[in-house]
Amino acid sequence: MSIICLFNRGATTSGTFRPSTYASTVATLTNPANAIDANLGTHGDLACSAPNGTGVWTFSGFPSGTVTGFLKISSYATEFDSDGAHLGSEQMEYSLNGGSTWTTVYLVTNAVDRGTLIAPTLDAIALTAQDMTLVQVRATSTNVKLVMNFGQGFIDIFDIRIEG
Repeated sequence: MSIICLFNRGATTSGTFRPSTYASTVATLTNPANAIDANLGTHGDLACSAPNGTGVWTFSGFPSGTVTGFLKISSYATEFDSDGAHLGSEQMEYSLNGGSTWTTVYLVTNAVDRGTLIAPTLDAIALTAQDMTLVQVRATSTNVKLVMNFGQGFIDIFDIRIEG
Protein backbone atom coordinates (compact mmCIF):
# COMPACT_ATOMS: atom_id res chain seq x y z
CA MET A 1 0.00 0.00 0.00
CA SER A 2 1.28 3.47 -0.92
CA ILE A 3 0.50 6.69 0.84
CA ILE A 4 0.78 9.84 -1.21
CA CYS A 5 0.84 13.20 0.51
CA LEU A 6 0.07 16.30 -1.47
CA PHE A 7 0.67 19.73 -0.05
CA ASN A 8 -1.29 22.66 -1.43
CA ARG A 9 1.26 25.41 -1.89
CA GLY A 10 -1.31 27.78 -3.37
CA ALA A 11 -2.11 28.40 -6.98
CA THR A 12 0.48 30.35 -8.90
CA THR A 13 -0.82 32.71 -11.55
CA SER A 14 1.03 33.30 -14.80
CA GLY A 15 0.57 35.93 -17.47
CA THR A 16 0.69 39.72 -17.72
CA PHE A 17 -1.44 41.78 -15.34
CA ARG A 18 -2.10 45.51 -15.02
CA PRO A 19 -3.64 47.59 -12.24
CA SER A 20 -7.30 48.38 -12.74
CA THR A 21 -7.55 51.57 -10.66
CA TYR A 22 -5.66 54.77 -10.03
CA ALA A 23 -6.23 57.79 -7.81
CA SER A 24 -4.52 61.17 -7.50
CA THR A 25 -4.28 64.11 -5.14
CA VAL A 26 -3.19 67.71 -5.81
CA ALA A 27 -1.87 66.93 -9.27
CA THR A 28 -2.47 67.54 -12.92
CA LEU A 29 -3.05 64.25 -14.73
CA THR A 30 -3.05 64.12 -18.50
CA ASN A 31 -4.35 60.96 -20.20
CA PRO A 32 -4.17 58.91 -16.98
CA ALA A 33 -5.70 55.76 -18.50
CA ASN A 34 -2.77 55.60 -20.94
CA ALA A 35 -0.49 54.54 -18.08
CA ILE A 36 -2.25 51.17 -17.89
CA ASP A 37 -3.51 50.64 -21.45
CA ALA A 38 -0.86 48.04 -22.49
CA ASN A 39 0.41 50.39 -25.22
CA LEU A 40 4.04 51.51 -24.84
CA GLY A 41 3.40 54.17 -27.48
CA THR A 42 1.14 56.14 -25.13
CA HIS A 43 1.67 57.54 -21.65
CA GLY A 44 -0.08 59.28 -18.82
CA ASP A 45 1.49 62.38 -17.29
CA LEU A 46 1.74 63.52 -13.67
CA ALA A 47 2.78 67.07 -12.85
CA CYS A 48 2.29 69.19 -9.78
CA SER A 49 2.02 72.80 -10.86
CA ALA A 50 0.64 74.05 -7.55
CA PRO A 51 3.23 76.26 -5.81
CA ASN A 52 4.67 74.41 -2.85
CA GLY A 53 2.49 71.38 -3.52
CA THR A 54 2.82 67.64 -3.84
CA GLY A 55 0.91 65.54 -6.35
CA VAL A 56 0.49 61.81 -5.79
CA TRP A 57 -0.70 59.22 -8.31
CA THR A 58 -1.31 55.70 -6.95
CA PHE A 59 -2.05 52.56 -8.95
CA SER A 60 -3.67 49.44 -7.46
CA GLY A 61 -6.27 46.83 -8.27
CA PHE A 62 -4.14 44.01 -9.63
CA PRO A 63 -6.18 40.79 -9.91
CA SER A 64 -6.19 38.19 -7.15
CA GLY A 65 -3.58 35.46 -7.35
CA THR A 66 -0.04 34.67 -6.33
CA VAL A 67 2.75 35.34 -8.79
CA THR A 68 6.48 34.83 -9.11
CA GLY A 69 7.91 37.16 -11.73
CA PHE A 70 8.47 40.89 -12.09
CA LEU A 71 6.69 44.16 -11.42
CA LYS A 72 7.64 46.31 -14.41
CA ILE A 73 7.34 50.11 -14.55
CA SER A 74 8.11 51.93 -17.78
CA SER A 75 8.44 55.65 -17.13
CA TYR A 76 10.33 58.87 -17.67
CA ALA A 77 10.83 61.62 -15.11
CA THR A 78 12.49 65.00 -15.23
CA GLU A 79 12.91 67.90 -12.85
CA PHE A 80 14.10 71.21 -14.24
CA ASP A 81 14.98 74.59 -12.80
CA SER A 82 15.48 77.55 -15.10
CA ASP A 83 15.98 80.29 -12.51
CA GLY A 84 17.81 78.67 -9.58
CA ALA A 85 14.77 79.12 -7.37
CA HIS A 86 12.94 75.84 -7.79
CA LEU A 87 13.42 72.85 -5.50
CA GLY A 88 11.31 69.92 -6.55
CA SER A 89 11.46 66.17 -6.98
CA GLU A 90 9.85 63.32 -8.87
CA GLN A 91 9.69 59.92 -7.19
CA MET A 92 8.53 56.44 -8.21
CA GLU A 93 7.81 53.86 -5.48
CA TYR A 94 6.15 50.49 -5.03
CA SER A 95 4.53 48.63 -2.15
CA LEU A 96 4.16 44.87 -1.78
CA ASN A 97 2.00 45.03 1.34
CA GLY A 98 -1.00 47.12 0.35
CA GLY A 99 0.65 50.49 0.96
CA SER A 100 1.89 49.94 4.53
CA THR A 101 5.50 50.50 3.44
CA TRP A 102 7.03 51.87 0.23
CA THR A 103 10.30 51.16 -1.59
CA THR A 104 11.82 53.85 -3.83
CA VAL A 105 12.47 52.89 -7.46
CA TYR A 106 13.97 56.30 -8.27
CA LEU A 107 14.09 59.87 -7.03
CA VAL A 108 14.80 62.67 -9.49
CA THR A 109 15.79 66.12 -8.22
CA ASN A 110 16.73 69.36 -10.00
CA ALA A 111 18.63 68.96 -13.28
CA VAL A 112 18.84 65.16 -13.11
CA ASP A 113 17.30 63.56 -16.19
CA ARG A 114 16.01 59.94 -16.23
CA GLY A 115 16.20 59.47 -19.99
CA THR A 116 14.33 60.65 -23.04
CA LEU A 117 10.68 60.61 -24.01
CA ILE A 118 11.62 58.40 -26.95
CA ALA A 119 13.21 55.68 -24.79
CA PRO A 120 11.64 55.49 -21.32
CA THR A 121 13.36 53.62 -18.52
CA LEU A 122 12.07 50.16 -17.67
CA ASP A 123 12.47 49.25 -14.00
CA ALA A 124 11.90 45.59 -13.03
CA ILE A 125 11.33 44.46 -9.45
CA ALA A 126 11.56 40.73 -8.71
CA LEU A 127 8.50 39.19 -7.07
CA THR A 128 8.49 35.81 -5.30
CA ALA A 129 5.16 34.20 -4.35
CA GLN A 130 3.62 37.69 -4.24
CA ASP A 131 -0.08 38.27 -3.56
CA MET A 132 -0.90 40.60 -6.46
CA THR A 133 -3.77 42.30 -4.63
CA LEU A 134 -1.19 43.85 -2.27
CA VAL A 135 0.95 45.42 -5.04
CA GLN A 136 0.71 49.19 -5.50
CA VAL A 137 2.74 51.71 -7.48
CA ARG A 138 2.98 55.38 -6.50
CA ALA A 139 4.35 58.37 -8.41
CA THR A 140 4.95 61.62 -6.52
CA SER A 141 5.67 65.07 -7.95
CA THR A 142 6.76 67.74 -5.48
CA ASN A 143 6.94 71.38 -6.52
CA VAL A 144 8.65 74.01 -4.35
CA LYS A 145 8.94 77.39 -6.05
CA LEU A 146 11.02 79.86 -4.09
CA VAL A 147 10.76 82.94 -6.31
CA MET A 148 9.22 82.66 -9.77
CA ASN A 149 7.31 80.09 -11.79
CA PHE A 150 10.21 78.88 -13.94
CA GLY A 151 10.74 75.33 -12.77
CA GLN A 152 8.65 72.22 -12.75
CA GLY A 153 8.99 68.49 -13.05
CA PHE A 154 6.84 65.69 -14.32
CA ILE A 155 6.59 61.93 -14.61
CA ASP A 156 5.41 60.17 -17.77
CA ILE A 157 4.20 56.61 -17.15
CA PHE A 158 4.12 54.42 -20.24
CA ASP A 159 3.15 51.13 -18.58
CA ILE A 160 2.78 49.36 -15.24
CA ARG A 161 2.43 45.59 -15.24
CA ILE A 162 3.22 42.35 -13.46
CA GLU A 163 4.69 39.57 -15.59
CA GLY A 164 4.70 36.10 -14.11
